[in-house]
Amino acid sequence: MPDSLSGTILQFTPEGTQSTFASGLKTPSDLAFDKVGNLFVSDSASNSIFKFAPDGTKTSFASGLNWPLGLAFDAAGNLVVADSQTGTIFKLARNGTKISFASGLKLPFGVAFDATGNLFVADEDMGTILKINPKGTRTTFASWLKAPTGLAFDKAGNLFVSGTHSLFKFTPNGTRSTLLTGNNDNTAYPTADNTSISPNKEWEYRSYSTEGEAKIVNLSTSQVVLDLSDEAPGAVLWAPDSKRFALNYGRGRVHQTSLYQLRGDQWKTLKSPEDGVQEVLDKTISAQVKKRGLPKKTDLRLIWETLEVRRWGDSNTAVLYAGLHEAVRENLERRFDVDFVFILKFDNAGNWKVIKAHQMSKKELEEEQ
Repeated sequence: MPDSLSGTILQFTPEGTQSTFASGLKTPSDLAFDKVGNLFVSDSASNSIFKFAPDGTKTSFASGLNWPLGLAFDAAGNLVVADSQTGTIFKLARNGTKISFASGLKLPFGVAFDATGNLFVADEDMGTILKINPKGTRTTFASWLKAPTGLAFDKAGNLFVSGTHSLFKFTPNGTRSTLLTGNNDNTAYPTADNTSISPNKEWEYRSYSTEGEAKIVNLSTSQVVLDLSDEAPGAVLWAPDSKRFALNYGRGRVHQTSLYQLRGDQWKTLKSPEDGVQEVLDKTISAQVKKRGLPKKTDLRLIWETLEVRRWGDSNTAVLYAGLHEAVRENLERRFDVDFVFILKFDNAGNWKVIKAHQMSKKELEEEQ
């Protein structure tokens, strides 16, 4: 498995014994074996694909890509790679010759072939799984997923999809089931037919991700009291008194939260947590750019941004995680990362202010993850 933080490839025996197979990579992202046992590794930071013989000998197989991520071999022995920055799927012949197979995607990430040669692509930005037949005809196989990344088929033809805090299974006809969902705080992320009931059993969040529909209903009458269909399907985190909730949602590289409060018998939108928080993240990134001696107007590309309420301390206090991760657009090699925890305090009207901001250390972030 690739360890992108340490730049290594880890090897595990069937008994679970771990060892380092290769090191010295920048950001290893995905792996694929060919029929004779050579291991191919996409290194997104160096925009290259490396080939490792079974004895560990390393050679360069392809370069000049733009943030390569997913890898998979087709039946003819061609290596398919998802070139995320250009939104292109390339086929690489055994000699490294590159041809474009599909283009116009947003953020292609994971790729996998089924038994009949159809290519499946996880588009993280769009929250979709695309199916591309051998002739290049493209259809949407699944949608309304939360940042799908990894794809794998079993022998029965079922497709397994990993996303943010989730693992889905799709039968060959597209029927979806959820194998795992949630985050480290046991907050459920919705999939098809997801529900989330408020602590007082009065309100319910219903999300039908296959239909793009989301709403808050009165649990006793099923009357819709708040239509959330304009938001991406997300996870509702209720305050203990059931009079406020946070909706965490997003696709691809950006994940956000919206806040709502019950006023009388109506739910109202509150000020976005982005106000006052984004400025702190941007200033911290700018300070890192300056510290490394780069020009103030260095062009940065967004890698990942998250603003999510992770828990409620009490009915008037919320814990917001905020993370911003960017890289120098020119080569994507120099990264700038910042992760904060903000404590939000609400008054009776729903106005909030930041009463504490804590920048997480690398050790704290690793423990949280």
